[in-house]
Amino acid sequence: MPEVFKDPRSLIDEDIRNGRFIILGSAPPLLLQNASTSLTGRISFLELTPFLAEELVVMDINKLWFRGGYPREFLAENEKESSLILNDPIFNYIARDLPSFGLATETRIVDMSLRMLASLHGNILSASDIANSLG
Repeated sequence: MPEVFKDPRSLIDEDIRNGRFIILGSAPPLLLQNASTSLTGRISFLELTPFLAEELVVMDINKLWFRGGYPREFLAENEKESSLILNDPIFNYIARDLPSFGLATETRIVDMSLRMLASLHGNILSASDIANSLG
């Protein structure tokens, strides 16, 4: 609902109660930039972290390592479901966010590039090898 960010100050000032508006999720920087005011004194941001190791029982540490600490992925019924959930934000970023930044390219190529870069973690980067593999 981008219209919420157009002029939220008047909506907030109509009835000043903490928690009247709770907006969940991530907001793209461009959307927040389009807000007519900074909303200083009227807005608070709370960043929620994933599960931390000390919040879990010892037997769940391996699960945390492989699935990550975000609730949907961590609490999925099985590894396959967790993997599918983990891939959703990557696909959304490639298919929606990158084009909005003017970086439109074939989704498959960007996905392969990211996977190749991730597999090289801790190794020497050879950009020409990656370029050759991508054709």
